[in-house]
Amino acid sequence: MFSSAKAGTSFAWIDAWELLEILLVMLSVETRDTVMADDKTRTDNRDRSQMTRDEDYEVRHFAEEAGITPEQARTLIKRHGTDRKVLHELAESIKGT
Repeated sequence: MFSSAKAGTSFAWIDAWELLEILLVMLSVETRDTVMADDKTRTDNRDRSQMTRDEDYEVRHFAEEAGITPEQARTLIKRHGTDRKVLHELAESIKGT
């Protein structure tokens, strides 16, 4: 405890580690309440029917899902756009030949 300039009054100081712990708990509670990855009502505005041609992982995932090579997937995307439904139909026709 530290004494103030006035006689008879004192301030209780919280240890810095205790304060840090309190702040971390407060932040984790606030974060838990506001951001829930499992909450299906909180969605973003991305169009799931389109794919991103610039992301290699997405092109690889599409290629694996469609049963074609990543190079074939990139060629399809370059020629026909990013509509997933169209790309899957074209990939099926490639696999059939």
